[in-house]
Amino acid sequence: MTLMGFVFFNIMALFNHIINPNLGSYWLPLINPLYLISILYLGLSGSLASSFLSNYSLSKINAVKMSIFGNLSIVITIFLGLFSYMKVFL
Repeated sequence: MTLMGFVFFNIMALFNHIINPNLGSYWLPLINPLYLISILYLGLSGSLASSFLSNYSLSKINAVKMSIFGNLSIVITIFLGLFSYMKVFL
């Protein structure tokens, strides 16, 4: 899933840079160290940590309960996003 997102959004970004004649700026964010640190932080904490926590929880509870909590986490994330950004969706 992460690989599919990587490929999809990079294709979209490349297409955008090709339509607007600024293909050279596609690589520009990789020069910024803060950008690289953010990418590493999000990649390691989001993907790696959630994978380890998912495996740990499967060792403590059965797979059915784990799948329910996995689906519940999406709903909780949506509500936290709504409350933290104070956005109203109509």
